[in-house]
Amino acid sequence: MEADKTLEAITTAYSEYSDHGSASDCREAAEETLKCLGSKSAEDVKRLIKSYKDNSSFSEDVFMLCEATCNTLKALGGRDVSDVQVLIKSYKDATSFSEDSFRISSAVSDTLKALGNRSVSEAKSLIETYKSRTSFSESSSKFCSSVCKTLESLGDMPGSYATVLINAYKDSTSFSEDSPKLCGSVCKTLKKLGNRDVSDAKTLINTYRDNTSFSEDSPKIGDSVCRTLEALVNRSASDAKILIEEYKNHTSFSEDSPKICDSVCKTLSALGDKKVSDAKTLIRAYSEKTTFSEDSPKICEPTCRTLEALGSRDVRDAEALIKSYASKSRSREDSPRLGLAVYRTLKAAGDKGVSELLSMINECSKDNECRSAYRLSRKVCNTLKSAENEAQRLKEEELNKYLKFLNTDHLYYYKEDAKKFIECFSILKSVEDKKALIRAIMACEHENKEVISWLDSNYSNLVREVGLEPEKE
Repeated sequence: MEADKTLEAITTAYSEYSDHGSASDCREAAEETLKCLGSKSAEDVKRLIKSYKDNSSFSEDVFMLCEATCNTLKALGGRDVSDVQVLIKSYKDATSFSEDSFRISSAVSDTLKALGNRSVSEAKSLIETYKSRTSFSESSSKFCSSVCKTLESLGDMPGSYATVLINAYKDSTSFSEDSPKLCGSVCKTLKKLGNRDVSDAKTLINTYRDNTSFSEDSPKIGDSVCRTLEALVNRSASDAKILIEEYKNHTSFSEDSPKICDSVCKTLSALGDKKVSDAKTLIRAYSEKTTFSEDSPKICEPTCRTLEALGSRDVRDAEALIKSYASKSRSREDSPRLGLAVYRTLKAAGDKGVSELLSMINECSKDNECRSAYRLSRKVCNTLKSAENEAQRLKEEELNKYLKFLNTDHLYYYKEDAKKFIECFSILKSVEDKKALIRAIMACEHENKEVISWLDSNYSNLVREVGLEPEKE
């Protein structure tokens, strides 16, 4: 009985709002709709039919209205019909095309599926934002595609993230763009955000916009933003902002965002756990000491190599080397050649302090053959290598003395040559070796007062330990 009443109410609704269709057509449409009704009432169906009719620009056939209504009921799930009414009106207001109920219902159904557990207000907001920021007339299906892709890319992020990005990309381009183009940039960025706040992406979008000399569309800026987000790893967006601005401020060329982005990403990778201020120092130093106009990739190359060679050194060591090589060179130097000189010096320096290195550069620069930073660095590195070889020779000589002493009658030196004994005793590495020799001296009938006095002054603890040892039977 209740089913008959519902069927009759739906039949009446189709008869009231359709422009074409007989009484039997309306009943057939009602029977078809009844199969999709689920937990919804005849009043819900009437509201759907009325909404589609009111927002259609065409005369509606009863079966077209039926198809739109059934598709929507299938996608509706546990949502209220009011959610559908919101979407129908939003898509109708967004498009400047004449559309029938079926086309609008396709957009509505796809949006309902894409929404998941999100509020319909988020979809409404996206439709309105894409509409207000696109320069073209678009159909509901085109808007729907952008909205659904955006909802999918959001994951668990708030819907406001998408709105922020749509506005940021639109404000950063001087090109007319349709919603799919804007959507592509927004979705790529959302996927690269990870756990970051959307403000990081906005910072990068605005920074690339402000520091490029060209008009760029959102995909071009978006690609640079996404690559930078990926390169940042655990760093803040402000680190990338600093690098973008530094490279822009220290080049005399017009550069687009991908070119600056290449330099920024390479620098972020080379930084490791160093501070971004270290890279900033090097960019400025190389830029100020080169005699050529250079683009960001050219300045980036020596910056990254120097960061790699620094190791645990302070960046001021590298800065001092850059200035020294630049001032001592009698040739025009670009930053890569200065960078090569600094790189080779840092790699060869070992544990030498920067003051020693600067003295070597100063001394080597007196050679008339060392006219360029490259030749000067070769001489410095050769000097460092010679010093290293000499240190190694002395180390081996000391070791040989030690080995020779271990194979010598120690008491011979004790009895005959106090100075030699003291020299050899001092190079003994092992405490046990020293204690063994003190025991031998204590057991020796000969007394060398000079050696005993020296031991009491320098190894009194060891002498006391040996003296307190119990006598062996």
